[in-house]
Amino acid sequence: MKPDDLPYALGWLKTLASQRDVGYLLHLELDEIMVMAWRHLNEPAVLTALAETSIEYFRHYHDLLRDRDTLAKNQDLFSDPERRRPLASKILELSQEQNTRFELTNRLPRIIRQEDFDWCFGQLTASIGGMREEAWAGLMWSLFCWSEPDSSRVGRIIEARAISPCIMAESELSFTPVELGSERAKKLREGYELSASRTQREPELLEPTPKDRIEQGLDRSENGEPDIWWLFLREMTLEATSTHYGQVPLDVRTLPGWLRADSHTQHRMLAAADRFLRRGPVDPLKWQRNPHSWGSFDTAAYSAFYILKQEAPDTYDALPGVVWARHVANVLCSPYFDADDGQKQQHEEIALRCYQQAREAFLFYLSLQLDAEDRENRHMISCDRKLGQCWD
Repeated sequence: MKPDDLPYALGWLKTLASQRDVGYLLHLELDEIMVMAWRHLNEPAVLTALAETSIEYFRHYHDLLRDRDTLAKNQDLFSDPERRRPLASKILELSQEQNTRFELTNRLPRIIRQEDFDWCFGQLTASIGGMREEAWAGLMWSLFCWSEPDSSRVGRIIEARAISPCIMAESELSFTPVELGSERAKKLREGYELSASRTQREPELLEPTPKDRIEQGLDRSENGEPDIWWLFLREMTLEATSTHYGQVPLDVRTLPGWLRADSHTQHRMLAAADRFLRRGPVDPLKWQRNPHSWGSFDTAAYSAFYILKQEAPDTYDALPGVVWARHVANVLCSPYFDADDGQKQQHEEIALRCYQQAREAFLFYLSLQLDAEDRENRHMISCDRKLGQCWD
């Protein structure tokens, strides 16, 4: 996507803000657009479009990004004040809603942060008498209230109160005694009730429900889409009130979708795993390109092997050598960690089965993968962790 396309892409995101279920299906793609927009905030059209989209997200109580991994990988980008501050200014230029000010300091990635206190003071002094004075006063006061006591900040507030009627009004309750039953007491009570309502809001139920999503995925698998398995695994992570997908472990039997399924649905899941292994897509070079990063697609085949071994051993034993040869890379490279060492024997048995069924492919790929991991980081060789039983 080119920078010139971003305003149109952001316009599309804006229309999806109220469609909660679409966000679940496409959250990685939507987050990618957001990341690209942050990288091009120096473009005026992109800045305006992102501000408009952010306002719409805030109206529906959405974070700007759903995927926590994406947020972590781009932490420096989202922390950059040279990007955050122009975006905050544009948002407040376009929206004077009180809710917008709250979301600026609370939604992820946080656009206004504690280190912006002095900057907000500068914006407040520049806006006195204008339409945005109230917004900047509200933001400055919020940062003050949620920070550790600091004499320099108290001094800033006193300085601001001397020149800004809006910050005077915002801070009045803290600088003036409150009489019970007075208008000030009423305002304080209303503010408390507004804050409490935000924390006590009933969580929304997913639509479609996790059960319906799983049923739809199984239907698609049974009607000629075996590759739906890897997307279907993400749906299995959802609870009735989830706000984002969870991590997909190698043992998917720990997921809510499996634990809450009846025996008939579990049988259909096992059949979907078998179909994926036999006919699903394969990218054997992925682990050489990126040995130490992965997503649910990259480990989906291994999850299928694992669940069949545990829950459908006859189906597992019937998998032919050609299937094992297709998935040698995933068997070797799908990672398990120290916390999973209780399952070490199971992982080693899967690797042994692959070695027995596709020996030449196994040895050929193992050699290539060892070289690839050594080139990237010789201290992080991991493709040999399951080889404890692979001895002739």
